[in-house]
Amino acid sequence: MKTRGRLQENMTADIVIFDPVKVREGSSYKAGEQGLPPIGLPHVIVSGVFVKKDNQATGKFPGLPIRFKEERKPRHVPATTKQWLNTFTIDGCLLHKHGDSK
Repeated sequence: MKTRGRLQENMTADIVIFDPVKVREGSSYKAGEQGLPPIGLPHVIVSGVFVKKDNQATGKFPGLPIRFKEERKPRHVPATTKQWLNTFTIDGCLLHKHGDSK
């Protein structure tokens, strides 16, 4: 992880070039439309290699999995339904986190 996520020589960063106005879901629940790529992401670079260029897939898959050593005691503690509802709802209505007003 020390070499990831920075746009700097000898570092590894994945870059997506897009116009936020044009980005939208490409797939749907209709037969034959599941798994289609999103629209509005003309260029995607993974580990310095184009995987999508000028809206066309290049057929290259340079990405690597990010793995961590197995932990003796997992950090994840499952939340109860009550904890989740207390955190993300007000009187049964979902909260809109991070300024999302939708």
